[in-house]
Amino acid sequence: MNPILIENNFLPKQVVDQYTEFVKHTDLWEKNGDGIWNNRSLNLHSMPVELRESVLDLRISVKNKIQQHFSTHKELYSDIFQFVRWREGDCLDPPHADAENLNGTPHPFSYRNFAAIMYLNSDFEGGRISFPNFDNFCPEIKPGMLVAFPGTLDYLHGVSKVTSGTRYTIAGFFTHNPNYADSYKI
Repeated sequence: MNPILIENNFLPKQVVDQYTEFVKHTDLWEKNGDGIWNNRSLNLHSMPVELRESVLDLRISVKNKIQQHFSTHKELYSDIFQFVRWREGDCLDPPHADAENLNGTPHPFSYRNFAAIMYLNSDFEGGRISFPNFDNFCPEIKPGMLVAFPGTLDYLHGVSKVTSGTRYTIAGFFTHNPNYADSYKI
């Protein structure tokens, strides 16, 4: 078993095309102040109802795929599932873990057991995810591809700087703790 879940064509081309058309033309990106995520994410509550229902169905498929791949029988809940855009100059460097800090201090999202990313486009340069603990493994980005992994330090990851174009993804986090579940079905 590959320690990182990678499934090409997880999203059917028709769904990739529908989501990509939406994210490239929407003005619903959320204003979150001056931080790194300002005007870069679009959460479930901000999506049109029809799109939200499609994304919620997708989220269930992602959850099931994670449970199967990582052989976890504990229930999984989603705390966030969103469209994310990465514009020229955006990156996540140095590498990080989604639930643990390198220096051992408490992580604000210590409940995040798994992360999932689905890629919607490939018409950009840079923006590659890499895993330093796996010989800097850096999968080739393909529209429709799912990448999922645990939130621990074993799965440190970073995203290289987008050097041209805009990278569009769906990102989500899953937890075993129902206290951190959002209010949507899963």
